[in-house]
Amino acid sequence: MNPADVHIGTMDCLIVWIRRELRIDDHLALYAALQDARKVVPLFIIDKGFHASSPAKKKVVLDGLADLRSSLKYLGGNLVIRNGDPSAVLHALLDDTSASGVYLTGEFSPDLRLRDEKIRSSVESRGKLWREFHDHLLLDGERILQGRSSPYTVYTAFRRAWRDFEHTIPPSLPKIRRIVTPGLPSDPIPDVVNMLPGAALHAFPPGGESAALNELESFLSGRVMAYHEKRDFPALEGTSRLSHHLSTGSAGVRTVYHKLMGRSAGSRGLQTQGPARFLDELIWREFYYQILANFPRVTSGSFKTAYDQILWPSDKRYFDAWCAGMTGYPIVDAAMRQLRAEGWMHNRTRMIVASFLIKDLHVDWRKGEEYFMQHLADGDVALNNGGWQWCAGSGNDAQPWFRMFNPVSQSRKFDPHGEYITSYLPEIRRVPEKFVHEPWLMPPPVQQKAGCRIGTDYPAPIVDHARERVVALEMYRGLGGRQFARKNLPSFTHVKDLP
Repeated sequence: MNPADVHIGTMDCLIVWIRRELRIDDHLALYAALQDARKVVPLFIIDKGFHASSPAKKKVVLDGLADLRSSLKYLGGNLVIRNGDPSAVLHALLDDTSASGVYLTGEFSPDLRLRDEKIRSSVESRGKLWREFHDHLLLDGERILQGRSSPYTVYTAFRRAWRDFEHTIPPSLPKIRRIVTPGLPSDPIPDVVNMLPGAALHAFPPGGESAALNELESFLSGRVMAYHEKRDFPALEGTSRLSHHLSTGSAGVRTVYHKLMGRSAGSRGLQTQGPARFLDELIWREFYYQILANFPRVTSGSFKTAYDQILWPSDKRYFDAWCAGMTGYPIVDAAMRQLRAEGWMHNRTRMIVASFLIKDLHVDWRKGEEYFMQHLADGDVALNNGGWQWCAGSGNDAQPWFRMFNPVSQSRKFDPHGEYITSYLPEIRRVPEKFVHEPWLMPPPVQQKAGCRIGTDYPAPIVDHARERVVALEMYRGLGGRQFARKNLPSFTHVKDLP
């Protein structure tokens, strides 16, 4: 919905159900409710979805709730927090406040859409309003579909269409100056220390709108100009670090876009490679969301359904070693340990570890997708699913099914001096740089001197990449690879890894 479409009404009270919009600025449902009613109840429900999220995601959300409550109080309002089933909470609050209805931002995940539809029906059956706003994306899928009968399923075509409609992106909303919230009891914000005992909270990224705006300013004032050059090197501060803020809505994507455009205007606009490359990442985000909205089956199976026929060996020992960061491949192990310690992983290493799990260990990509959601602070169903299916070759605009990342060459290319690796693998910090990517090649005297005995202090590789890539090709043959593998495996084993 365009802000210009929001009408000014004279209702007494409205409820704004906040889910992934932990902000005040550029929050369409909140802004519309303030135009339509004299009093507004900003509501956050701690439900089973919150409890099922990763420790890092919980911490980010709790940070965001504390920051949001503080900001609302500054404007004269308050954040109402309730624990329980959303339907029961909403109906009870509608009774307590005599509110005219519920305003909210629409979701994309099929299970949440089904839940919302059931609640909408029950709310409207009472003669109450239910208004959903499109506020997670810059452009909604319906606008891009104009002139077509089906959604785009290839990124390059989607990007062209998206750029054609880019001029229709609405401006950011005016600043909210005052909020009136009726006096209501509220459950306390859970104490993050008590909720996540034993978690390394200091290592998880900070949440909340204030932190989001500070990070956005830091990125746009410096790192964005070299984004295209540094974003693939995990030892460098080259990424935006905005993913968890976009996931929880502490940063609105419209705000990010317009600030990017404004900052880039003084630097030859988006002709500058860094900002242009970052915009591409925002468009990828839009692409994966519209895939989820139009093809909800991707949450349980492959977009290319033929790939569901693959019989995954899925050896539990391999999966456990991957989760623990004990595969014997340093770049894979460093990334997995970063994930567990920080609730975040660099995008380049996300692709490396995903390819390794699928193509080297032959574990069903859905197990990796689930594990990421159990640990990521920026866990997002659409983006996580899209990324895993891209690596599996079963999704949209995927890497060719027969290509896979070589963990050693990827390590040498994107962490040439082993800075990233050694920051997460203390066992190999004294390993000479020439061996840091392949420590198993160290002669025994060098292992002894480095204090890194392979098989004792650090594991030997649990699989041989050259052999397992051939196994992977055999697994995929006859499905997505039917047109490449005509008769037997040797006909396509010459295909090289992604360097």
